[in-house]
Amino acid sequence: MIMPILFQGTRRLSFALLALNGLVQAGTAISVMWLIRHLIDSTISKTPGFSLISIGSLFLVLAIASIGLRTLERHLAESLGQDYLLEVRQRLFGHLGRLSPRTMQRFSVGSISLRFGGDMNALRRWISLGLARLIVSSMLIIGIICTITWMNPPVGGGVSSVILLGVILSLGSGRKLWHKTRLVRKLKARMLGNITEKIMQLSVVQVCGQSRRESRKLKSQGVALADASVQQSRSIGTLRGLAEATVILATGAVLILGTVMLNQHTLSTGSLAAILVLTGLVAAPIRDLGRVHEYWYGAAISRKKIVEFLQLPTLRRVRGNRSTKSSEEGLVTIRNVFVNQALSAVSAEVQPGTRVAIVGPNGSGKSTLLALISRLVDPDKGRISVNGTSVRKIGHRVLSRNVGMVGGDFPLLRGTLLRNIRYRNPRVSDTELQRVIKFCQLQELVDSLPKGLMTRLSEGGKGLSSGERQRIVLARALLDEPSILLLDEADTNLDATASAILEQLLDQYHGTILMVSHQQKYVLMADQVWYLQSGKLVEQGTPTQLFSSTSRTAKLFASPLRMAS
Repeated sequence: MIMPILFQGTRRLSFALLALNGLVQAGTAISVMWLIRHLIDSTISKTPGFSLISIGSLFLVLAIASIGLRTLERHLAESLGQDYLLEVRQRLFGHLGRLSPRTMQRFSVGSISLRFGGDMNALRRWISLGLARLIVSSMLIIGIICTITWMNPPVGGGVSSVILLGVILSLGSGRKLWHKTRLVRKLKARMLGNITEKIMQLSVVQVCGQSRRESRKLKSQGVALADASVQQSRSIGTLRGLAEATVILATGAVLILGTVMLNQHTLSTGSLAAILVLTGLVAAPIRDLGRVHEYWYGAAISRKKIVEFLQLPTLRRVRGNRSTKSSEEGLVTIRNVFVNQALSAVSAEVQPGTRVAIVGPNGSGKSTLLALISRLVDPDKGRISVNGTSVRKIGHRVLSRNVGMVGGDFPLLRGTLLRNIRYRNPRVSDTELQRVIKFCQLQELVDSLPKGLMTRLSEGGKGLSSGERQRIVLARALLDEPSILLLDEADTNLDATASAILEQLLDQYHGTILMVSHQQKYVLMADQVWYLQSGKLVEQGTPTQLFSSTSRTAKLFASPLRMAS
């Protein structure tokens, strides 16, 4: 089941209570009608009846009951919507965590945010305001119409016919609203994606002098969204107008038929007054039903988008946390791996404690290879093993404990410095925490911050230097000394301190290291060098072997552009 079942568990009880609430509200309305009829008929006929004080007291009791019933209705409706949203949101986020980077590249941040924001709100409006009122209002309307029909069948038939006609007309007009609501959502997602991208990359917009151009683009998107929203509101207005017209026509039908029957002495004055009051009481539920279309179409489109997102293929997760401990801690085996448009028939093996430098031109599949080992991507064909076990059979949490990764795609998170450093293992010991802080030379940074480790960092670590950010990211990856360390161009934008730390790491680290690098000094520190080209492993050997020959590796680092860098 992709989406949670709405009528399930405690929500089933909530729906039953809402239906009961509607019946009780109908009973309250009928009681009001009965009191009015009794008061008027007994007054006109001068027959003994309840005293005015008794009738006034009953009206007060019914008014207080109505307040309690509507309060309970809103409580049940909102609790129902929030409970369902909680389950949908958790399912969405869980699915998001299982998507591969290749799949995520198809979506903008704004588009994904809309799933958790606008789409969630549309579902809540439908359940809490639409479906809940549909249940209660339907019970109330049915109860009132049945009472009017029992009192006088012709009048009840006239009111029922008018309400039925209004429902049919509303269904016909609602079809236009579907297309307009879908267009508004599409334009809103497009604009939100554009705004999110520009906020995240504001420095690019400014340095390229494109602020005015982007402003014009945003205005164009805003105008299109505004026009579509106006058209949508017009359709919504039509539906609400039909609801109002239904109330007016129902009141007119009661007055005309009631007057005729009053003149024929087949209907008492008190009964006519009571039926008019009931018709007035049914007005609010009819108006509520007029908004049900609005909520339903918005929720239906949002639900479709959520289902499409939940149907995206994910990386299959292993149940439990199967350990990777073996006698060869740090062994990496790659067997005949294919990744569409990235890698082709790549096979290699890394012995424990080996340093492997992966080099090659841009787009040759270097980063993809590291992503396979950390299981951010699954191969289309072939097998990746860590410590003799396929990564497909290793629990994700265990794999993350054994494989640390540093790269430009793994920035700092919003939160405290402490949270960022120990993110891989929040329960890490103070001894281990201090070890990585000392190794990455972060103590001076910690001491300079106003709240030390409890200082909050902004998203991406803005406000810190690139070298400081890189050292924090490296500390996070080194926590608990993973047996395999993946460095995806971790040697870029380093200050002198960070560069010295990386050299020390390559010289002293006890685990296996695979690094993508464009700097010859780090490549020369490796035990093995792999040269990738067009997704194929075309050359491998020791730095001594490859740099002392006319190999592709030697030519890559001997190029004028490479030497200049």
